Amino acid sequence: MDLEHDNALIDDLVNMDDNGQGDVVRPGDDGGLDILVDDGEGAGKVGGMGGDPWAHRRGEPRVFAFVWMVYLLLATLGTFASAGAFGGFTIDTYRPAVQKLMLLLVVGVCVVWPMIRLSQRAPERVGLSVLKDYVILVGPMQAVIWPQILLASWPVSITGAISLWIAGWGLVTAALLAMGLKKSGRGGMGWWMAAHVALIGIGVIGLVVVGGNLSDDLGWGWMMSPISGVFDISLERQTMPGGMGTLGRHWIAAGIIWAIGLGAWLLMQPGGHGTEYTTD
Repeated sequence: MDLEHDNALIDDLVNMDDNGQGDVVRPGDDGGLDILVDDGEGAGKVGGMGGDPWAHRRGEPRVFAFVWMVYLLLATLGTFASAGAFGGFTIDTYRPAVQKLMLLLVVGVCVVWPMIRLSQRAPERVGLSVLKDYVILVGPMQAVIWPQILLASWPVSITGAISLWIAGWGLVTAALLAMGLKKSGRGGMGWWMAAHVALIGIGVIGLVVVGGNLSDDLGWGWMMSPISGVFDISLERQTMPGGMGTLGRHWIAAGIIWAIGLGAWLLMQPGGHGTEYTTD
């Protein structure tokens, strides 16, 4: 291919909009063609001609599912190890450990998940990708929660409430994650990650301010955060049959979280594509 033909090809591959912004293809250092993208925040290289900007996602969601399975396995093994480290595996030693296991599930869904996805380029179909992730998270998570009916002697009501609670907060996280992947450009992902951390952290900070601890019953204050909500639902209450049970606020709060999550998710669906970079 001669130089004149190369220049003509490059001219054809320049795609500017009315504001002078757009995607530019130019000769690369390796002798090929580099694709430069200008999204209004400065141009940046996203790959060579014929490259795949989404190459890191081609194994998805299988890779993400594998990572989540490993996370659940390590969290479960850590729970059993910590319960047995205090002089024997009994209900008295296991129940506090399983509370921490539920905490790890919340952190995995509300923090680790968005941290992974916001560190990657937005997928071509944001809504579908986030929905697949949500199913991958919530499905296997049930295999960790429901056996606690036998292992921790939890009532079915507590097990069901915790499952509903974490899944509801997962849906809120999914909506916020979809919004972040759709709306943020390069450099904006950090702010969306901060929003996810604040989502679960503000309630905990509020409890610290009022001086609450894990043995207190602070009423609705516990339901301000997914973390404190898990502890409140699984709190031992000697006034209840069997020493444990759910309260009305647990189901009401879970219903509110599900309503917020569903509403936010539906609002996120129009225009279901993220920031796309193509070579067409």
